[in-house]
Amino acid sequence: MVVVPGRLLKRRGVAVDELDGAVWVLAKGEEPTAVPIAEFDQLRVCEVPGPPVLGAAGRLWRANNARQSTGVKGSWPEYTAEVAAARFTGVTLGRRRAAAIDAIALDRPAPPGQPALTSSELDWYQACVDAAGPLSTLLDRLARLPAARYPSRVALLLRRAGDLMADREQADRARTLLEPFVEDDPDARALYMALAAEPVPFTAAFVKDFTRGLGGSPYPEALAAVGAAIADGIRPAAFPPGRAPSVRALDAWLAGMAGSGLDGAVDVLGPLSPDLLDDLVDTGALTRMPAGSTPWSPTVAGYLRCRLEPGTAPPDDLTAAGFHSELARRYFLAGADERLSALPDGPKVRHYRALHAQRTGAPHEAEDLEPVARKLVAAVARLREPGTEARDLPEVVAADPSSWALLSEAGLRGHLRLDADLRLRYPACAAWLDLCEVQRLVFDGSWPEAAAAGRALVTSGADEAVLDEARNMVAFVEWQLGRPTVAIRELEQALAGQYNAGLLVNAALVAAEVSTRSAYPHLAAMTRFAEDPQVRKGAIIRALGLWLADDTAEEYPPEVADMVRRALGAPLADDEFHRSLLLTSVFHDTAWLSDGPVAASGTDQSAALAYFRLRARAIQPERKEDFADVARMLATLWARSPRPDWVRDQRDWLRDLIDRLVHRKFGEAPGVTGMVEALVAGKLLELRDELIFTAQAGAHVAAALGNDGDALSSDVEHRLLFGPVRQYWARLTDLDTDDVEPVGEEIGRCVVMSGLAMAVFTEQVFEKVCQRWNELIAQERWDVQNRPYLRQNRVKALDLLDTWIGRCRGYLTAAERLPLSQDIQAIRDNIQKNIRDWATESRRLRNML
Repeated sequence: MVVVPGRLLKRRGVAVDELDGAVWVLAKGEEPTAVPIAEFDQLRVCEVPGPPVLGAAGRLWRANNARQSTGVKGSWPEYTAEVAAARFTGVTLGRRRAAAIDAIALDRPAPPGQPALTSSELDWYQACVDAAGPLSTLLDRLARLPAARYPSRVALLLRRAGDLMADREQADRARTLLEPFVEDDPDARALYMALAAEPVPFTAAFVKDFTRGLGGSPYPEALAAVGAAIADGIRPAAFPPGRAPSVRALDAWLAGMAGSGLDGAVDVLGPLSPDLLDDLVDTGALTRMPAGSTPWSPTVAGYLRCRLEPGTAPPDDLTAAGFHSELARRYFLAGADERLSALPDGPKVRHYRALHAQRTGAPHEAEDLEPVARKLVAAVARLREPGTEARDLPEVVAADPSSWALLSEAGLRGHLRLDADLRLRYPACAAWLDLCEVQRLVFDGSWPEAAAAGRALVTSGADEAVLDEARNMVAFVEWQLGRPTVAIRELEQALAGQYNAGLLVNAALVAAEVSTRSAYPHLAAMTRFAEDPQVRKGAIIRALGLWLADDTAEEYPPEVADMVRRALGAPLADDEFHRSLLLTSVFHDTAWLSDGPVAASGTDQSAALAYFRLRARAIQPERKEDFADVARMLATLWARSPRPDWVRDQRDWLRDLIDRLVHRKFGEAPGVTGMVEALVAGKLLELRDELIFTAQAGAHVAAALGNDGDALSSDVEHRLLFGPVRQYWARLTDLDTDDVEPVGEEIGRCVVMSGLAMAVFTEQVFEKVCQRWNELIAQERWDVQNRPYLRQNRVKALDLLDTWIGRCRGYLTAAERLPLSQDIQAIRDNIQKNIRDWATESRRLRNML
């Protein structure tokens, strides 16, 4: 449960789900709100009183219980939280078990779906909950369990050994419950003897045997001494160290077997044997290996890695653990047929051997293949049968790329089809078939059709290997049509990522007919081998000049990028040249500049590198940095003394960027706020720009919130809208005479349009208040005893409406005396009329109270 900030007040909300990078919080109303995880982590957490719970459903139940029984404040609908909890009660066996245990702990009925659990299992969970309660209740619950099952009951009874010894009747009942386990469990045998009505003659001998049988202790002599001391009737020495970790490990194992997750508690699992660890893996209590060191020996850790993360286990661990199926999978994918043949026989091994034989055409037994693979092989065989008719690819083939190579010939003949639904679900298969079609058209000499089909595939977002081959086909067609420049451009795009030797050969053939690009390799050689830095600088400037002058070059050539990267990777004496290369990379090599190895000589180059690297990161949507960060860094640089000359140029660039962004439809540029406030705080803007940009930012935020059915908070409207108005009147004489009216008109437009967004929101509030008023009036007709309370709610509704009416009036007050265009004045008058109507209705309703 967390505190969720609101426009007017804070509310307590309860988290009901986590999905797509957000936590869904139910605070008020039937629908939860998505809160980004990073923002959710900053919210204040509220403690929820109640017993400990295991699962998500239990946490929601406990939150509802806390509201009902302990007065924890919260406005969420309890029924909606119950519905959310129900989703977590029956998805998996582990969740059903956790829900059952939590329901018992919270003293509530068993959740829906629990019939999937046996009555014995439910009794066991209830017994665990009752373990610290009345002794007779615990024994009643344990007596309902099957006699020879649930050996963990021994641990529950051991915890109550003192109470059992003090109650003869209950001790006898406990001995009956222990009898099925006495033979195999030394703990059960010890407690069984301790609860006997008369002393057992061979107790001392048993204790000696018990201490010897603990096993695995690094202190065998000390254990033997304990047994001997007891046998001799003297007080034993202190129990040897090393047993506490075992007790903790056993307790964790019992918790894991009862449904608790142990991924965060692996440190205490070191003493457990592999078979007990297997139990935890099988029940889902242990699902992953810890990130760092493990508490187990290398052998046990290797075995667990094979079980939990076989794809990351080294071959030696797989061999030692006998995980031959994973080895067989790897050998098959690597084509290591000799190693595959040498593996011990087994179903999985036979499966991969049969797959290998299928791939190579060797004889094999079809029954060795797993059912899905048999289905796939049969489907491929049918598709390869002779014939000229087109055949639909079944889903089993579309989903398995390893089968497509066997169908290449049929694909090139155009004999394969993929229906629209499967094309959407398996885009990689669709791209492969489209590539087969492009190749067929190329082989047929259908140049225009091949180029069109290839370009359509290039824009499809398919796998890079498919896109490269498509570009290769398009380049070949363009070359055949006598357009080598277009052809080389296609090939260069393919070569920009991963590529093969065929692409390089084709590029070399076509490049011989293109003179501009043929200069790049020579210029690159100059940058690598020339000793004179001026020669290297000249080669890069020449390469950039050729590229910019080449009307056919649409993208940043990789050869030029490599030259610029090499230059920036080594110290440069020329600060201005260093900055020009950084700026080029900002626009054309953004991702590389963001993290690439760039050298900087001196304070000025270091500052320029940090700034332009930040600019590059801010351009990329997936990065956390934005242009507000750029503005803040620029403000820091602006304050330096002496101020670097290039900082003013960057200030002018950012000012022009903001000017272009804000002068568009309101609501489209709310993100400029951070940039504007950073430049204002750093005193980088002239007064004219400061006033206009701040008001424009406020209007964009107001419109964007209005589009989402929300409204500006008071502090934001005062900071971004009313603040510029006050500053405009206070510093009127500081503005140039020609700027006074245009600046006032611009601020007025922003204030009135923001007031319109506030008015639209207030109209929504007005409608809700009227609806609520009518509901309360209707309730008062029959709910006589609560009329004072209902009247109070009517007063609160009108108070809320008057608050928003007052907020609207604030915008009209701010716009007074500002020069307004005719259109903006009309909007202001319309807002004024609405305010009068709302206020009149509010007064009328108050008179009815």
